[in-house]
Amino acid sequence: MLVAAFAVLALVAGIVLVPGTLAANEDITEVLQVPNSLTSIEVGETLTDNVINLFQAKSADETIAKVTATVGVIGTVEIQGVNAGVVGVVSGTKNGLVFADMYQITDSNNISMYVIRGGRQVSLKGPGAFQETPVMIPQNMGSIESITWKSLNESVASVNAATGAITGVSNGAAIVIGEFIDKWGVERDLHIQVVVGNIGGGTGGGTGGELIEGEDGNWYKPVGEPPNVYEKVDEDGNSLTEPPEYVYNPDGQPGNGNDEEAVKDGNNYYVENPENIWTPVGPDGSLNEDGAIWGGADGKPGGGDDKPVGKYGGEYWVKMGQNVYKKVLGPFTLGPLTGGGPDMDPSTDPVTPIYENDGKYYVGPLGSGDDEYYYGDPTDGNGTLDSTATSTEKDDVTYYKDSNGNMTTTKPSKPIVEIPTVAGGRELGTDKTGDTVKWIEIATNGDYSLIMRSDFINVNPNNKGKAEWQGIMYGSNNNYKGSNLQVKINEWFNGNSTVENLSSNARLRSFTVSNNASTVLGSGASDTGGLTDGFSKPTTQKVGVGSDIAFALSFTEAANFVSKTYNVTLGGGNNPSSSAAVSNFGKLVQYSATDYLWLRSPGTNSFTATAMQHDAGRAFQMAIGTNPYLVYPALWVETAVFN
Repeated sequence: MLVAAFAVLALVAGIVLVPGTLAANEDITEVLQVPNSLTSIEVGETLTDNVINLFQAKSADETIAKVTATVGVIGTVEIQGVNAGVVGVVSGTKNGLVFADMYQITDSNNISMYVIRGGRQVSLKGPGAFQETPVMIPQNMGSIESITWKSLNESVASVNAATGAITGVSNGAAIVIGEFIDKWGVERDLHIQVVVGNIGGGTGGGTGGELIEGEDGNWYKPVGEPPNVYEKVDEDGNSLTEPPEYVYNPDGQPGNGNDEEAVKDGNNYYVENPENIWTPVGPDGSLNEDGAIWGGADGKPGGGDDKPVGKYGGEYWVKMGQNVYKKVLGPFTLGPLTGGGPDMDPSTDPVTPIYENDGKYYVGPLGSGDDEYYYGDPTDGNGTLDSTATSTEKDDVTYYKDSNGNMTTTKPSKPIVEIPTVAGGRELGTDKTGDTVKWIEIATNGDYSLIMRSDFINVNPNNKGKAEWQGIMYGSNNNYKGSNLQVKINEWFNGNSTVENLSSNARLRSFTVSNNASTVLGSGASDTGGLTDGFSKPTTQKVGVGSDIAFALSFTEAANFVSKTYNVTLGGGNNPSSSAAVSNFGKLVQYSATDYLWLRSPGTNSFTATAMQHDAGRAFQMAIGTNPYLVYPALWVETAVFN
């Protein structure tokens, strides 16, 4: 009946049967699973994609797929399958965008399904007995010729490398392996256990002579696949317990004193060592450390709480996925989430803290308060968390948590407030600014920073770099708006000066925002104007080169953010500035006592202006004279310029 039933199955599947070769066990049908959800392209076929402003496109591996690019406003990328496998295709546009896509190349001439006739075990009566290949391939699902066969014990059984036909050589047991590349380019192998003659020396009791009598006087029966695993049975081949008990013996001779207890989970067998670390028996009968698992809270394989485990630095770590791990501290105790970093090894420079959100891991939280952030793998990334706690690595990006607790790559905006906060004097080097000198962060407001140039700008073409010649006079207009001071600063920023200019590609330009520094002069109309008047406030609107966005500080800004002391009149008493303001002043390049930093008027008073005395770091209001003073521009920029 079994032969007849299989004949019907074979007829439907398009399988050609070899008469008289059907074994007594049940057939096994293996349908190979699609390894991924990538867009697939058959070998020899071509997929065409359109890319706007295409500049070029390349295949990461031309042995798998060839790429032809037609550049243009609406460019085309043609991907032609060459061999089965996964391949990356990178496309670049003329405006600098880069797209990386993965494709699955399939080859339908390769195997996608096979049937093992009569199960995974072939029994031959003795040496010289012959068995046609036990594997059949349904029509249109590959070819048997694509399988390469070998015997792991040719002294017991030989196999035809091309056809898979098996011949008994001597009594014993052997494993025959068939190796092939499947439809998707994945390396596969299948295993057949071959038993030749009576290898047990016992009566067998209807087991086909497959029982083994151990040196300990007990009986064992090979499970078939994998080798070296045996069920404990009685002399008739019946299980001694329910569920059955198993042993693993790498010598192939169970009962010789080298047995280890084995546990079955599904089709896999595991050996425990150390406690609650379970290593599977591989297809060749050896222990496969790469497939080891942590047994979870129940202490054994199965139950849904198992986790893959690896050995790093001589210790076991549970693999949580995405290059995140938990150290095994005891049989049932795990350490905190730990990142493996760019070398994917948690024992070398372990990365903490790790945050889990909606099934995805992030390094963080990092920073504090409104500046809290995380590092994580992008949506279309490599699937691993590669970063350290100090920098993003590989394709990782910076994330933020929004008000709903969701992770986003867009940093939440901070609100603009009426009065900025004094900053701690972070320095921006030339690599961040594009200017020739450093800039100092003296205040913050929302997502913006008020920065001040650490040295003066040159306005005298004949004495460039000489402080005593580089001052400018305020002019007859004692307010900043419309003054010569405002003109010189704007010429420097906008590239219109004949002496010194901020470079046209300076990084500061792309981070500069509009502000109301030139129009909000402060409400104090006398020498006693309060320190809370006249602050510049940025807006969120970026402006281009040519706008009036570089400026001189007001008296109130200087007194609060960059000074040692201040007084509202030239002869008045000094008031101590904050420690941050004192520190900020110390980072400016200072010259002689006769040179002053020009500031803008705090109000509309006709005969007062503001200056800062360099020798004492004192900000004060002074009567207008005709002496020239040095000019140190200021800018409101996006704080992101520091990143």
